[in-house]
Amino acid sequence: MIESDGRQFDPVAKPAARWVALGIAFVLLAVAAICGREFLIERNAVPGPPWIRNAFEWISRLAWQGWMLPVAVAAAVLGAALLVIAVKPRAATHLRTSGTPTIWFRPTDAARISSWAALHVDGVRRAETQIVRRRATVRVRTDGREPGALAEAVRSAVGKALAELAEPPTVTVTIERPAAR
Repeated sequence: MIESDGRQFDPVAKPAARWVALGIAFVLLAVAAICGREFLIERNAVPGPPWIRNAFEWISRLAWQGWMLPVAVAAAVLGAALLVIAVKPRAATHLRTSGTPTIWFRPTDAARISSWAALHVDGVRRAETQIVRRRATVRVRTDGREPGALAEAVRSAVGKALAELAEPPTVTVTIERPAAR
């Protein structure tokens, strides 16, 4: 993604704090509704007992009790957890190419390219690739050829197909022989 001032940012996952922020937003909307109700009661626009005034009067009459210490500790732990969630780095979601201009691939796209490259090796009948972090696992089904040489040929073909990535994944090849009939 390129910003208007020319800086380029890597595509990353959504922040971990998004659900927490959404929950806090709904709580604040509820507080705003209660404050609006209190305002209307104070202006004699609607009837009913005030909630906030009664709540603050009840809180002002409270004295220190044993249950307050665990609640204070829990509030401190919750605050620390919210701080950790707020500054947690976001995970990368795409793989970057080394060329110019920079092109970004989803891991699924890179896996499809890898499977395509593996299918073009003589002796491969079926290929599936899974890319997780910096590792590409290619599972191929053969037509019965020698697995050692075939695995190296598949590893080489997939390595060439993914060579344009800035950080090419480590390729692991698993050979499945066809079922005997």
